[in-house]
Amino acid sequence: MSPAIERIPDALQHFRRSLAIAQAEGDHAGEAGALNRLGELLRQQGHPAEAAAAHRAALAVAAAGRSRPEEASAHLGLANALHDAGDTLDARRHWAAALRLHTDPAGTQAAAIRARLRQSGEAGAIDATGFEPCAKATRRQVTAWAGRPSAAPRA
Repeated sequence: MSPAIERIPDALQHFRRSLAIAQAEGDHAGEAGALNRLGELLRQQGHPAEAAAAHRAALAVAAAGRSRPEEASAHLGLANALHDAGDTLDARRHWAAALRLHTDPAGTQAAAIRARLRQSGEAGAIDATGFEPCAKATRRQVTAWAGRPSAAPRA
């Protein structure tokens, strides 16, 4: 057994301990971060369903605590776990959500997310902003109806 594989139980224990500490302190970002790291490790170990559960929990905590970076990480991790489990459609939705929340849309991670969206099929279904074209049109219609200028990019 390789040294890295031998340390996986230690890593799982570390992330679970970090999670308990963050929960005890009411640290939403820390809790979401620990859940995201735990989910990624579970996914790498071939447990996509357990990974998806950890990332869903991270998503709920991050959204409640308004931690945009951890919310983006949770969407990305959930997308990867769903993709590994064979659920490409939901994976695409979460990759698009991660891209919309990404703090550096021109960065390498955002480019990697866009590449995953293109590789997963239906390349035209989601544009470079991560918005589905029909969602952009609906957003423009709703903002026009409300009498406010639309902030949505044009389709």
